[in-house]
Amino acid sequence: DDAAERRLELGDDMGQRTARHDDPDDRIDEQIRVSELAQCRHLRQVRLPLTGGTLDVNMTAVGIGQVRYRELRLDGLALPREIVGGFAWRVLPGSLVSFEATWLGWSQALRTQTLSASQPDHPAAPAVIEQTAVLGWRNQWVFAAGIDHAVTATTSLQAGINHGRNPIPADRLSPLLAAIGETHLTLGIAHAPARGWRVSGSAEWLVGKRVRYRNPDLPFGADATERNGYIALLVQLGLRW
Repeated sequence: DDAAERRLELGDDMGQRTARHDDPDDRIDEQIRVSELAQCRHLRQVRLPLTGGTLDVNMTAVGIGQVRYRELRLDGLALPREIVGGFAWRVLPGSLVSFEATWLGWSQALRTQTLSASQPDHPAAPAVIEQTAVLGWRNQWVFAAGIDHAVTATTSLQAGINHGRNPIPADRLSPLLAAIGETHLTLGIAHAPARGWRVSGSAEWLVGKRVRYRNPDLPFGADATERNGYIALLVQLGLRW
């Protein structure tokens, strides 16, 4: 079975190598674990076609009014190929420091985007309308660091930072794909109130980033800018058995 997991044990010192092939539901192509505290992995690119929507088009200018296209498809979106490497170091008995570097192949995943609409509800409307936009994203490196410190046997504190260059050229920016943020800061706390249970809370801050908007395909005026930033709070309750 080509989709089955194949594993080659290399011993405790060399770690283990795990490969998965031809499984469309699993992005991990290959993973190398040198030890419990160091590993790298490769994730394949996965297409994300969107279908099943509708589109309303104002065709009053050609005398047929509002037309609904009952089948809408968006092609050109994908999760990028990723190569990730990281390691952790227990600097003290209760403190673990970790580092990770990730390469994301956006230049192949988000090159062009095509919107296609068909099945209009008016016989005089064009049977198919289509629009293609150049996305032109750049490849990206993302670097992350974090620390986990055990305050007690059941409670720990976490902090982290990651930074990656904005992958979107200013002349290809779109309000629909405005992933221009570059730096994330996080703080968290976790507590195990009973065996198997874990309660955690965290705060994440995407440091605000502003880019002057210069996309000629979607003009919004000479002084238009795009800004992205947020503060998110997360609470989780988990149980292991």
